[in-house]
Amino acid sequence: MLNQPGYQTETNIAHPYAEAIIVVGLFSGVFALVTAALGGLVLAGWLLAGWLFPALINLAFWVLMLITIWLWGLRKQAQIRAFLQSSRPLIRWWYTPEEWSQIKAEEAQEQREILTVAPGCLALLFGLVGLLVGAAIGAEDSLADALINGALGLAIGAALGGMLGATVAAGTYLASRWVQQYDRQLCVALGPTEVLYGRSYFRSNGLTCTIERVTLHDQELELELYNPKPRGGSEETWVIPVPERMLDPLQRVIPQIRTGKERDIC
Repeated sequence: MLNQPGYQTETNIAHPYAEAIIVVGLFSGVFALVTAALGGLVLAGWLLAGWLFPALINLAFWVLMLITIWLWGLRKQAQIRAFLQSSRPLIRWWYTPEEWSQIKAEEAQEQREILTVAPGCLALLFGLVGLLVGAAIGAEDSLADALINGALGLAIGAALGGMLGATVAAGTYLASRWVQQYDRQLCVALGPTEVLYGRSYFRSNGLTCTIERVTLHDQELELELYNPKPRGGSEETWVIPVPERMLDPLQRVIPQIRTGKERDIC
């Protein structure tokens, strides 16, 4: 087994879905405030009770999602620690501060795009939803009520969408800062059936989840993974930057990584 000198098998690993937890947690907080505000308006007689139910449903949805993501992440976190503390890795390395700064610079560009686009897109989406919901509620009484409630729904939805967009942007920023202390020493580890890239972990079972192909291009390791999901595509590609010092050791262990479907994988 090829290992870098001084590697620590016990390491602090941030929650694999830390960013999602912060964003979804902020979403839950926003919907809790919105639900409380709508409840007050309904009690005061300024809004129909029908406005409260969509807010309650959304609040329950985000809270349930928050709990699910947290528990699922704890499970994956335990898998990562078990992998690092075992003898299964064929090779592993840590990025130097200089190497990691270059990687983070590329990720920062993606975050800037989220900060720019998210508020406007969500404001438009929720505005349209609010328009439809408001019109449907008002249509039970008259056309005039449908128009009034539709306009009110458009305004509320656009405001809520803008708030959620800002929440996405703020959550993404806060999450990236929160995990930065852990990601300063990002670890990469490869086993015959496992891949770890920081907090991203994949394990092939040889049947339903597999490593389809492993290719080394210059200083980038490209892995094509097959992982069926309830929604979205089943294939994904990981591109892992490889320091020059690790190129030769990596080339020697790549043939030991099992690709495709192998029934002897347990």
